Amino acid sequence: KRDYQLFLNQLSREPLPSLPSGEYTWHIPGFSKIEETKLYSPTFQAGAFNWTLLLYPKGDDQQGQLSLYLSAAGSATLPEGWARHASFTLTVKNHLEVATRSVMKRANLDRFD
Repeated sequence: KRDYQLFLNQLSREPLPSLPSGEYTWHIPGFSKIEETKLYSPTFQAGAFNWTLLLYPKGDDQQGQLSLYLSAAGSATLPEGWARHASFTLTVKNHLEVATRSVMKRANLDRFD
């Protein structure tokens, strides 16, 4: 137990490595006129991985509330057993109306597999 505690104390004094990060903005012109039930953003790179955003303008249950998901790009072609973890924030901004119509959701750590 003593060796374990010493190891933990030693780890806590070492600086944490800088984690890769990134930012992506997806502008969707004419959003209110979209008729598709599902849209994919272009693939983008953040944190050394490729991602896409998956958007359901009327909700994934078609109940009229927007649904937005972060998705690992090309996951069907990744090797069996792959996984990645990500902390992220998704923000939806309504540029035509007051700022109170904008929404931000944060995920501290999600597993993608």
